[in-house]
Amino acid sequence: MYDGPISSIIEADPLSRIVIAAIAIPVKIAATYFTLYLMTTVCHDKTRPVRFYAYLFASIVFFGFMQRAVSYNIIYPKYYTQALDVRVGYLPKVEPF
Repeated sequence: MYDGPISSIIEADPLSRIVIAAIAIPVKIAATYFTLYLMTTVCHDKTRPVRFYAYLFASIVFFGFMQRAVSYNIIYPKYYTQALDVRVGYLPKVEPF
């Protein structure tokens, strides 16, 4: 909800930014629901915090890949065709200062 209107103010094509935010929001809602409602109520046990953090790390990796898959398969072909030249598992280079 926050990303579309704010970014559309500075973008050249404001409607595309709002549409991109609307496409990406289901994965973000699922990640938030999973973390807040399932993990904090089911997995958070004061006697075993390692299990909670292991599941948290696994969910971060899973939902990160889900967001990347949505971006690569839905958003990039329509709005950023030049990004399709980069592999899905591309790790960006870190340039030294």
